[in-house]
Amino acid sequence: MTNSISSALLVATSGLKAAQAGIDVVTRNVSGSQVEGYTRKNATLESLALGDTASGVRVHEVTRFVNEALQRQMRSITSITERLGVEDDFLGRFETVFGKPGDNIAITSKIGNLADAFRSLSVSPDLGTSQFQVLSAAEGVVQNLNLLSTTVRSLREEADNAIKESVTIVNDALTLIQDLNLQIATFRAQGRSTADLEDQRDLQISKVAKEIDISYFERENGEIWISTRAGQSILDASFDPANPPLSFIRSPVIQPGSAYYPDSVSSVVTGLHGLVVGSTDITPDLRGGRIAGYFNIRDEFLPATESQLDELAAQMIESFNFLDLQLFTDGTDILPSNLRNQAAFSAGDGLTATPITVTDTSALSVGMRVHFGNHDTTYHITSIVSATEFTIEEVGTTTGLTDDVPAFEDIMFGPEIPEITNLNAAAIGGGTTAGTNQLQITSSIGVEVGMRIKFANHDTIYTITAVEPTGGLVAGEFLLSPDGGGNGLQAAISANEAISVLHPAPGITGLASRIKVNTTVANNPWRVRDGTRVDSPSTLTSNNTLPLNVIGMFESLQSFTKNTGLSTQSTLEAFAAGALSYQAVRRNATQSELASQTLIRDTFDQRIKNDSGVNVDQELAFMLQVQNSYAASARVITAIKEMLDELLRIG
Repeated sequence: MTNSISSALLVATSGLKAAQAGIDVVTRNVSGSQVEGYTRKNATLESLALGDTASGVRVHEVTRFVNEALQRQMRSITSITERLGVEDDFLGRFETVFGKPGDNIAITSKIGNLADAFRSLSVSPDLGTSQFQVLSAAEGVVQNLNLLSTTVRSLREEADNAIKESVTIVNDALTLIQDLNLQIATFRAQGRSTADLEDQRDLQISKVAKEIDISYFERENGEIWISTRAGQSILDASFDPANPPLSFIRSPVIQPGSAYYPDSVSSVVTGLHGLVVGSTDITPDLRGGRIAGYFNIRDEFLPATESQLDELAAQMIESFNFLDLQLFTDGTDILPSNLRNQAAFSAGDGLTATPITVTDTSALSVGMRVHFGNHDTTYHITSIVSATEFTIEEVGTTTGLTDDVPAFEDIMFGPEIPEITNLNAAAIGGGTTAGTNQLQITSSIGVEVGMRIKFANHDTIYTITAVEPTGGLVAGEFLLSPDGGGNGLQAAISANEAISVLHPAPGITGLASRIKVNTTVANNPWRVRDGTRVDSPSTLTSNNTLPLNVIGMFESLQSFTKNTGLSTQSTLEAFAAGALSYQAVRRNATQSELASQTLIRDTFDQRIKNDSGVNVDQELAFMLQVQNSYAASARVITAIKEMLDELLRIG
C-alpha cells in the first residue's frame, strides 16, 4: 500500500513539474511570437521508472521546430533577391535622372530640341532669337550629359561605400556566430538546451546570407562553419575576430573610367578594389547578396552607360566640328579648326612614306580623328612626324587616303575615339600558345595601359599593362595580363582573332562630364550660322547653308565604335535612344527577375513560418491542455493527501 501511494505521489509530482515546464514553454512561445528569428519551442518529455514501476515523467530537453532544408533554400533565394533589390534600387534612381524613352528629361529630348533649333535657324538664320535658341538648346544637351555623368559617378561612389558597410556587417555577424558556436558547443556538452542560442545564430547566418552568398555545414559538436559559394572559408576553427576574414578598401572618389582590376595587375594600373578573403580576391565569384549587387552597379551597369554617354559626347563634338562648327568642346580644349594641307595628295597617301603637311601640328595628337572637306572618309592620326607633318590611316583599316585631296583643302578634327575590333592579334615570339604575354595588332591607335580586352575564342578578360614604345615595344605591340591571376594568354589564339574592348573604353573616358558649349560660339551667336573657321560674320543675308548641313547631319547615320554595346550606325538621337533603351531593358529585366524571386522567397518564408513559427491560437489551446494536466496531477496529490490524513486519523 505504501509503495503504491509513494509511486502515485512521484507520478503526480513529476506531472506537476512537466506541466509547469510546458506552461513555461508556451509562455516563451507566445512572448516570442513577434520576435525576429524566434522559432517555436517544444518541451520533450521522457518516462521515468523505478525498476519495473513507472515513476512519472521529466522534461528531457527543450527543442525547436526548424526545417533545415527549407532554411537553406530560403537563404540561397534571399541572397539572389537582395542582389536584385540593390540593382533595382540603383537603376531606378538613375532612371529618374536619365529618363525613359519619350521623357522630356531624357537626352533624346535634348538632342531633338537642338535639331529643332537648327531647323528654326535655317528658316530665319539672321534672327538673333533663333541663334540664341540654338545656344540654349546646345546648353541643354551639355547640362544633361554633365548631370548624367555626375550621377553615374555619385551612384558608383555610393555603391563602393555600401560594399564597405556590407563587409563590416558580415564580419560583425561572423564574430557573433563564432561566440554562439562556442556557447552551443559548451551547452551541448553539459546536456543543456541550445534552442534559443541556435535561434540567435540562425538570425546572424541569415544576416550574412543577405550580404553575400554562402554555404555552411554543422559539425558534430553543434558548431557551424561557413564558406563563400566559391569555397573560400570565412568561419572555421582558425577564425580570429581581431583579423576578420573579409576585407575591402573603399575608394572615396571614383573618377570617370575607374574600373575594377584584380590584384594581379593592381601594381600596374590604377583601379578600384575587389572583395578579398584572406589574400584571395573573390569578386569574380560573387553571384548573390547585396555585395554582388553593389559590385554589378559599380563595375558593370553604370560604367556601360557611362561609356555610351562618353561616346555620344565625342560624336557630338566630332560631327559638328566636321561641319566647321565647333559648337562643343572637351572642357576648355578646343580642337584645331584653321588647318589646311599645304600640298595636294593622292589616294593612298597619308601613311608613313607620304605624311600630310600642315603649317603646325602642335595642337594635334595621335588618335585624333581627321576629316577632309572634299570627301566623307574618317581617318585618325597615327603619328606626329614633325612640327608640320603627321600620318593618317582610315579608321578600321591600314590604308591611307581613299580620295585625292587638293592643296589647301579644309581639314577638320575630332576627338580620339578608341576602337579595337577584328584586329590582327598574331602573337609574337611564342606563336599563339597559352602563356604568351606579348602580342601585336595591326594598329595600336587607341590602345592604352589599363584597357581591358577579351578575345572572341575564350572567356578570360585581360588588362593591357604596357604599350609601345615602353620596354622596347614596337608599333602595334603590347603586353597583357589575365584578370584573376596567371601569366599571359590563358588559351591559344589565331591570327585575326576578334578582340573586344570592355567598358569603359579609355581615350574619351569622362568626356560627358567635361563637354561644354564653345565659349567662342556662345560669345558670338552668329557663329551658329557661319561656323567657327571664319573670322567675322558673313555679309550674306539669309545664309542658311550651315544650318541646313547641320540638319542633314542630325538626319544622317553616324559611325559609332563597337565598344558601347549599341548600334555602330545610327543618328545621334537614335544612339541616345539606344542608350536609354539599353538602361530601360536592363531595369525591366531586373524588375521582372526581382518580382519572380521575391514571390519564391515569400513562398518559402510562409512555409518556414508555418513549420517553425508560433501560432498563438494553437499555443493557447495547448496551454489549456497543460493546465488540465496540471489540474489532474494536483487532484491526484490532493487525493493522496486525503488518504494519508484518513490513515493517520484511524491509525
